[in-house]
Amino acid sequence: MVGYNFLTRQAGKFYLFHTEPGLTLTVLLENLHLQLRLDPQRSAFGIRARHTHGPELQSARVGLRYRRGRQHHHAHRWHAFEISAEIREDSVHGGLRTRRLWFGPDRHGVALEMDFSVSDTHPFLVWRGTVRNDGRKPIRLERIELLNLGFTSFTRLGLQPTPGEAAQGHFRFGTDFPDLAFFSNSWGSWGFSGVCGAGDRLPRTRLGPFTAPMRINPGTPMPTAARHFASDMFAVLGDRRSREAFLVGFLSQKEHFGSIEALTDFLVPALAVWANGDSCVLDPGDSQQTDWACLHFLHLDSPDPLGVYMDAVAREHKISTVGGQARAGWSSWYRYFQDITPGVVRRNLAAAAERDGLPLDLLQIDDGWQATVGDWDRFSSAFDCGVTPLAAEIRAAGLEPGLWLAPFIVQPKSSLYRRHPEWILRNRFGLAVNAGYNWGGFNAALDLSHPEALEHASQTVGTAVHEWGFTFLKLDFLYAGALPGVRRDPKQTRAMLLRKALAALRDAAGGNAHLLGCGVPLGSAVGLFDSLRIGADVAPYWAPRVIKKTTFFKSEPDLPAARNALQNALTRAPMHRRWWVNDPDCVLLRPESDLNPDEIRTIATVAALTGGLMMISDDLAALPEASLRAAESLLPPLDRRPLVMDWFDSRTPSRLRLDLSGPPGTWHLAALFNWEDQEQDLAFHWRDFNLEPGLTYLAREFWTGKVLRMDPVGRVFKSVPAHSCLLLAVRPVGEKPLYLGGDLHISQGLEVTRWVPGPHGLRFRLERPGRVEGGVDLWLPQGHSGEGRLEKRAEGIYHLPVRFTGSLDFEIR
Repeated sequence: MVGYNFLTRQAGKFYLFHTEPGLTLTVLLENLHLQLRLDPQRSAFGIRARHTHGPELQSARVGLRYRRGRQHHHAHRWHAFEISAEIREDSVHGGLRTRRLWFGPDRHGVALEMDFSVSDTHPFLVWRGTVRNDGRKPIRLERIELLNLGFTSFTRLGLQPTPGEAAQGHFRFGTDFPDLAFFSNSWGSWGFSGVCGAGDRLPRTRLGPFTAPMRINPGTPMPTAARHFASDMFAVLGDRRSREAFLVGFLSQKEHFGSIEALTDFLVPALAVWANGDSCVLDPGDSQQTDWACLHFLHLDSPDPLGVYMDAVAREHKISTVGGQARAGWSSWYRYFQDITPGVVRRNLAAAAERDGLPLDLLQIDDGWQATVGDWDRFSSAFDCGVTPLAAEIRAAGLEPGLWLAPFIVQPKSSLYRRHPEWILRNRFGLAVNAGYNWGGFNAALDLSHPEALEHASQTVGTAVHEWGFTFLKLDFLYAGALPGVRRDPKQTRAMLLRKALAALRDAAGGNAHLLGCGVPLGSAVGLFDSLRIGADVAPYWAPRVIKKTTFFKSEPDLPAARNALQNALTRAPMHRRWWVNDPDCVLLRPESDLNPDEIRTIATVAALTGGLMMISDDLAALPEASLRAAESLLPPLDRRPLVMDWFDSRTPSRLRLDLSGPPGTWHLAALFNWEDQEQDLAFHWRDFNLEPGLTYLAREFWTGKVLRMDPVGRVFKSVPAHSCLLLAVRPVGEKPLYLGGDLHISQGLEVTRWVPGPHGLRFRLERPGRVEGGVDLWLPQGHSGEGRLEKRAEGIYHLPVRFTGSLDFEIR
């Protein structure tokens, strides 16, 4: 064996060193939260939490894979490297202390540069790689490996853990036998996001070419074995026993789509993080840099465990304000689908205007107004006068006009497909790339590296806003801009192209238009969209089905279904008001759908407590009075992020807590869900919601109106129906009167705009839009009496029926 030569630069000068075999050079970077050790001789690094017995990653390797001609190469062992002195620099994340490492070049002239940085103010490590081609021939970049622990690199089809030198490196937690679990974040809007534990398999579609192009990043593997998982952009790996975990991912996806793969078998654990090169061409003299990767340690039971990462991503994209005010509106899709006409729009517009207690902000026309997907300048026979008159009528009624578009996807029967075959993204055989099955057939995508194709998509958006008058646009099927294929420009990654294209749509719409993204890779959308769909489509039925058949499709994790839409609304709740306004999809309230009353309440509860857009998709003119009153109780939207209490302990979280405050004090909304297909008992324990034990609490269940006195340790609710929920407004009892809630608003308290308890009684004011009829509940200490309108329900608990328009002042003496 021979030694290694390396260079180090100190104070602007270079020094040559020689190491003997077996001697390891270690360079240290640290802050208050973590410690980083660099081992450039082995192209490796290690990181551990500073607190005792925290997680630790050892001997994580970096490297890259590329193709030169027909030969594939994996560069991870370098015979020359260079290390910089510590560099101090300012960034959007505050002060950073950086060490820069240069590896190579290898025998083909390919070199890798790595920057490792720790923050002075934030508890994370960030690092990124730069590939430079100093050789004589172009290369095709396949993967930049930013972290590899325990995975071999011998197969391009999938990583496999094996013992020995090729599988060097590992991670560990503070317990000898950890209960490992993995939070997986899907590539785009519709894919599954959630936690997989011991023995679980990553949920995946079985429909292959029908749905995979719409939901799966082709650069991220889809493992089938238990304990073998993958994720896009970021992931969390944690120990349910010690409650310690770490998040690893990317702060942006502007340059590459980032992937994470993990094996959670504690005997042979493995973890890999890489940037997808997409086989883009790197000519001699060219270089390509990744987005920042990020790693930080967290405690699973902290109030906001993902907040550090979410806020860092927002800073990286320079997001200061998100989405404007909370919006509520009506969408045509889930009631009419493509059978929409101007008459349908006008009918619902009139119904919304007549119901002054239903304060909607916008009315959105969904799919069905265009002649064909791809021909956005041609209208269906029902819309022979176009959509401009409808936009004017909607705005005249005091609502914002909204319109659905899918500017990157094309039906083969469209005129655009025939007129511009050069705009269509194709594979290496010259065939149109499959963009997924929808509208009764397989669809194609635009090649967004073609300037004219991108200009066409941008003009479509600009026309809808500036000529037709729609200032709210739902832009759908945007993943089509990032499908793999043979592009006109082979030097850009799919992430580069999609980000550039989405920015062009944003510029075409203008800063005053509200853009809702749907069917889009999440990392590409940060900072460009006002709101974003974060889950699968909801549907007027609970479980997935196709042509009313559920047997084969029930396990599909991302087909349209109420169950699937709720999954990501819960697991992606921390993104709300950080990256965009979350869109959990529409609330369906009509009684004639295949959703039963319990399922309708569950959909409404999740949509309300997770904040975001509140869209209704029913025939407003035909809704019964009870459904209309339920709709009114959801508005205005709460627009707050909840605490997802069991986010890492189950595939679908079942406990939410939302803290509210107002004139009547501070209270908690606590929701429990039964996701099973049969009734079961649900236990409410103070420790599960991090509420102070030992106090006497009163809770009002919103949907039934029952007021319950809670035991000191909690309460068990017997025989809760399948797919149902409990929504409790929980307040500790003291010596002063309490507002317990009512059926006027789902917050059970924000409708109170004045609350003045005093030595001689209580005065309060209720405010709601329009005509109101309902009831509220109060807890009154001894010595209080009302005006004859109070109905005593239990000792100290009174019900007050109310009927008013606009506001009501009430006094209790």
